[in-house]
Amino acid sequence: MAFKLDISKAYDKVNWDLLFKVLLKLGFNQKMVSMIRECVTTVQFSVLINGTPRGCFKAEKGIRQGDPLSPYLFIMIAEVLSRNVTHLVSNGRLQGFKVASTLPPSNIQQFMDDTFLFGKSSVMEAKGWKILLANYAKALEQCINYEKSNLFFFNTPNELQLRILSILRCKMATLPGTYLGLPLIVKEVTPTF
Repeated sequence: MAFKLDISKAYDKVNWDLLFKVLLKLGFNQKMVSMIRECVTTVQFSVLINGTPRGCFKAEKGIRQGDPLSPYLFIMIAEVLSRNVTHLVSNGRLQGFKVASTLPPSNIQQFMDDTFLFGKSSVMEAKGWKILLANYAKALEQCINYEKSNLFFFNTPNELQLRILSILRCKMATLPGTYLGLPLIVKEVTPTF
């Protein structure tokens, strides 16, 4: 099964203190973190009233969409989830999804604030994801929107699909579909020379 997560207002809810701790844990030196802190925390906003800026207020959390630095900072926050998933798979608490017997299990794919989790279609895997995501959301003040998240099943009995959907409380998606405008399933093409 594959679980496409929807993280509500992912950029807006980034906790600055946690972001800076993550950067230090990932090996950024204190001087670099201080420069990033200055860029992130000195933002001021005004409200346009009839086309004229009025007032001024400072943000207390979040990173700005459209800022060239923001995608990189969000990737650092998302790395926390990726490392936790990888750790749980390596410890056998999650199984991941094996594309081929000679390859390690694929368990997570991330592109900015879009995240796909991959795993065996089982109640245990679904419960593991639910606990993992609850811990991630609590620790990093992110909010998983289960109503907008989608679950894809592959060769899974209907009864098991319903049990898993009741645990994750999300919608079942069907294939073929698109992601970022590209098809999720590509038919095999025979090259012509």
